[in-house]
This record gives sequence, structure tokens and C-alpha cells, in this order.
Amino acid sequence: MVDKTIGDLTAATALTGAESMEVEQGGNSRETTAAEVARLSGIVRVRAATTANITISTALNNADSLDGVTLATGDLVLVKDQSTTNQNGIYEVGASPARVAGFTAYNQIAGVVVQVMEGTVNADRMYMCTSNQGGTIDSTALAFSRIYTDAAFGRRHFPIKAGDFVPRITNGPAFGIIEMATNKNNYEYLAFDATTQEFADYLWFPPPSWDLGTITFKARWFHPSTTTNFGVAWQLAGIAMSDNETMDVALGTVQTVTDTGGTTSRHYVTSESSAITVGGTPAAGDAVLLRVARVPANGSDTMAVDAYLHGIDVFYTENAVTD
Repeated sequence: MVDKTIGDLTAATALTGAESMEVEQGGNSRETTAAEVARLSGIVRVRAATTANITISTALNNADSLDGVTLATGDLVLVKDQSTTNQNGIYEVGASPARVAGFTAYNQIAGVVVQVMEGTVNADRMYMCTSNQGGTIDSTALAFSRIYTDAAFGRRHFPIKAGDFVPRITNGPAFGIIEMATNKNNYEYLAFDATTQEFADYLWFPPPSWDLGTITFKARWFHPSTTTNFGVAWQLAGIAMSDNETMDVALGTVQTVTDTGGTTSRHYVTSESSAITVGGTPAAGDAVLLRVARVPANGSDTMAVDAYLHGIDVFYTENAVTD
């Protein structure tokens, strides 16, 4: 074992999982592990991180490959993508991989920041455990979210108003403007039929900083007078088109959100949809056609009158500082 001092702990000479150092405080000294030193510094440095669910007992052994990194005994690894989320955490590579000393209790992991040193996908990325303290290790879920190291990075949102959509020529919703009775507030909307599925399109020109990944959406809507059954289902799909590609192309897989109204001329907002994979394998510089629709055939769509769409919020992720 190589003797190291606090001053020696650079990125290149940090303690490994198998090493320790002596810490003296108030005349008392004790051996301190790499994980304990990391907790004191506020950031845990690991060699690699997962990109998908793994079998921990067989994927974190000496000489295993993870995210393009050949692991060695004593390496620290962030496990963040387990299907069984209570297995997530910081592990030490070995014949019998286990949670690293210093991070074997739930409250030691909750809120921790992890810096990943190597990897095809995860090199130089940082993650935070967003789970709150108070759970039980190996029983309560542990979640990790990526930290973007520049304010320009991360999740972004843009609104598409009713008047920005192009109602489809075949089975398109009617555009309208409604005025409230008392205060004369005016709102534009698209009226989607209760029995025939109708569609409206929007051509999005994403910024070059878009990470080309999945998107999500929320629908904003209201409805006219009706006495019973207020359920409505909305869906969104997208297709990317590169230079000199056909525009007559099938869209990607749709995602649907449902919501329940109840009172005439109230503003309703759905929950956020599941992740939508844009069809066509998006590339930098592509245009993306987004198509919104009501889904009368959905079992949760029970409202017997038109549903009025104010517009939608679309959420995506950026991974570059500038365009």
C-alpha cells in the first residue's frame, strides 16, 4: 500500500477502494477508507458507471468490461440503472462485488454526488442520488440523476399553442376562438371530436444542442358544457427528417396521457407523458414533425363532446453549451 496524504489526493492519485489513509483529529487517529474520504470531500469519484441493468455478482468482477472500461479489483463503480432500484449504489469490484465501505447505509448514499472518471458513455459525467434520507438499504429505492455542469445544459421545454399547429387536411380538428362571458378573455383552441380521431401537426426545428434523445409532453385543454363522463386521452408522436429525405413517412411510436375535466371553461393540464422516441433516427440538423391527437378509442376517453386543446408543452434535453 502506498502512503498518501490529503494533499496527494488529486484525480490521478486518489485512493482506490482497497486503500485507506490515517486521519488525525483532536489527538485521535484512525484508518479512513476511500469512500469515507470521498464523503468528507463532498464528491465521490468512481472509475465507471452502468448504462443499463446488470447482474451485479457477475458484471463487477476483475477484468469485466463496463461502459468500455476494463474493471480491476478495488475499482469503485456507480450502479444507477437497476430494474430493481433498491440495488443501486456504489460498489467495489471484486470476486464478490459489494457496496463499498462508507456507503453501506441508506443515509450515507442519499444526496451524494458522484463523479465518473472513465467510460464510453459516462466519462466525466456527474450524478446525484436524489433519494431522500430515511430509507433502508437493499429495501428502499435509490435513484440517481445526471448533473449537468453548465447552466446551458439539461432539460428544456417549449410550448406549442393551438394556433401554431396545422390541422391535418384529412381528419383535422377545427380551429376556434372562444370569449369568456364575464371578463371577455379570449382563447384559441383546436376542437377534437369525441368519436372520430383527429390530428394536428407541428414542424419543429430543434436546436443543435438537442441531445437527439427522447421527448415528453403535457397537454393543456378545456371543454364545453357536458353533464357526465369527462375523461380525455391525448397522444403525441414524432418523426425526424434529414436533408433530402422524403416527407411522406410514418411517424414514430405514440405516447398517450389521460386526464379528467369536469367544469366548463376550466384550464386543465395533463400529467407528463412517458418518453417518446422520435422516429427516423434523429441527427443534428433534422426537422421533426410532431403530431398531436385525441384518442376516442382509448378506454379512458369518455367525454361525449369535443375536447378543446389550448396547446402542448414539449420537453427535451440539451447537451451542448451553445448552438
